Amino acid sequence: MISPDATHQFLSEIIDSIEDGAALFDGDDRLVMFNETYTQYFTLIKDILKPGISFPEMFQALGNRGLYDGPEAGLEDWIAERTNLFVDGARGNEFERVDGRWVRVDYYKLESGGTFIITADISERKRAERELEWARDELEQRIEERTAALRASERRFRDFAVATSDWFWEMDKDLRFSYVSPNVTKILGIPSHSHIGKSRQEILGENYDRELWDEHLQDLQNHEPFRDFVFHRTDVIHGSKWISVSGVPLFDSEGTFSGYRGIGQDITTQHALEAQLSQADKLATLGTLAAGTVHELSQPLNIIRLAVDSILIDKDTNASSVTVEAKELQDIVAQVLRMATIIDHMRVFSRKESNPGAPFVASAVIADVLTLVERQISSTGIHLKRHMPESFGTVLGSSGQLEQVILNLVSNARDAVEAQARRMIEAGKDFQGEIVIELAEQDAENRIAVEISDNGGGIEESLVSNIFDPFFTTKEVGAGTGLGLSVSHTIIHAMGGTLEAENTQTGACFRITLPRAAGLEERPEKTK
Repeated sequence: MISPDATHQFLSEIIDSIEDGAALFDGDDRLVMFNETYTQYFTLIKDILKPGISFPEMFQALGNRGLYDGPEAGLEDWIAERTNLFVDGARGNEFERVDGRWVRVDYYKLESGGTFIITADISERKRAERELEWARDELEQRIEERTAALRASERRFRDFAVATSDWFWEMDKDLRFSYVSPNVTKILGIPSHSHIGKSRQEILGENYDRELWDEHLQDLQNHEPFRDFVFHRTDVIHGSKWISVSGVPLFDSEGTFSGYRGIGQDITTQHALEAQLSQADKLATLGTLAAGTVHELSQPLNIIRLAVDSILIDKDTNASSVTVEAKELQDIVAQVLRMATIIDHMRVFSRKESNPGAPFVASAVIADVLTLVERQISSTGIHLKRHMPESFGTVLGSSGQLEQVILNLVSNARDAVEAQARRMIEAGKDFQGEIVIELAEQDAENRIAVEISDNGGGIEESLVSNIFDPFFTTKEVGAGTGLGLSVSHTIIHAMGGTLEAENTQTGACFRITLPRAAGLEERPEKTK
């Protein structure tokens, strides 16, 4: 048999090897042995922590010496609570001490009737748990705040969507509508829910302007952003509507396309105002031409009068011949046709546009404009030069509106050259005014370009960026409305082109670029 001393020595070595505090009590609840770590939890009673002291006596001394910080009447209950845990052999008991440390105490009842105690410092774990709890609470608070903000943002978005005259829309990655705000119903007469799950083609149906829409639908397939795509829509209830749509593609964090988001606008009123503004500017330009037109018409009228007088004189003197009368009558007819051409052209120019989307040959339109103004410009001593091919790219849009733009730019160039001529004459210098119209094709970009340049001194550099603003003019007060360039810029933009201005060494140059009409044959037409 193993001697009691050997057993005691064996147990002592086991207890000393335990990293946490360890102690052994006998069947009478009295301390038998403990390790050094155990004493660290009982520094208040280190002087009496010796074998033989009972567990209740230990906690009576701890309570008296400050480990218990409650009311004096509760000390016995505090001692009894811990003693009961000891007696019952409870495990997993966690206590916060008055010094702020947390300990875990496990009581193991032995078959011999004794009790084995393991005491561990869990302060770090408790601190980590508290920090984790604080972080969790803070995260929950932030989530609540973020959720509330998102809800407020959603309400704000819905309020804006309802209050605005526009409508918002979204498409998924398959280019099918996933959201359309309710305003679309008021504007287009199409229930917003009827869009959901449908593609743009399905909503358009079979009867739509394929030439207008095909390029836009291709942009959607290519996930390109687009702005101010304008189309016309007519229905029985809401009548004729002009609509402008803009959209941006959406991509996730990995760059994968996830859909579109955009806005639709009813621009019917704006379109009507722009048309009225364009017509007003056209009539203003027509008024500018009126004085020159009087000269254009008076010259053939004088020729006609002289021819008729000659016929009458010859008839009275019986000296006329059939040959002479025929020639004179031919002159009369030629001059009448000349006047008719001028009048018809001005009538065409002044009428309102009825078909703003027809294909036409740009060179022919520009040639017609030059025919209208060439004599007037030449009469002022200005050289009008043109560099135009006989066959030029076909474009899609309004020939009348392009004519209006060219006429406006040529008239502005004439005014600038005349003003420069006056300045040079006052300075005692020789000057020859010049206006150049040049057409070119940009095959690489499938566009055409029209340049109108002059030697009128150019535009003040600080004003170049403002010349396309409405009501901005560099002319003297009363000499211009300030609408011509603004309207011209709007017209060219609506045709898918650009209108830009820059200064040259001797004057200004306005450059128009227009996309060629795909799939349309060019119609060769000799310029005049």
